[in-house]
Amino acid sequence: MSISQLARVLSAAKIIVSESGSTTLNAVTLSNSDAKIISLNPKRLLQSPTLDMIYGGLPYLLAYCEKVEIVLGETVRPSSIQSSDICYFNVSNIAKHII
Repeated sequence: MSISQLARVLSAAKIIVSESGSTTLNAVTLSNSDAKIISLNPKRLLQSPTLDMIYGGLPYLLAYCEKVEIVLGETVRPSSIQSSDICYFNVSNIAKHII
């Protein structure tokens, strides 16, 4: 998808569910101000961030905390950059943020 296509889709969306990292940043910057953004993040991202994660995106995630609702998941397979962890997310927890 091109940037212009992505911008069109995100600017029309009312609810956006995204992975953490640049996907959430794209959602925040390209969506309308009234869009609800739900960012799926590993629990360890906020409980024990490493320097890699702090350099890689945690500041901008926290900078947009008024626009982004964070859903935390259990890490199934960790990565060296925490936002890339493979996680289990409880669908009921995600649904609570959408409804």
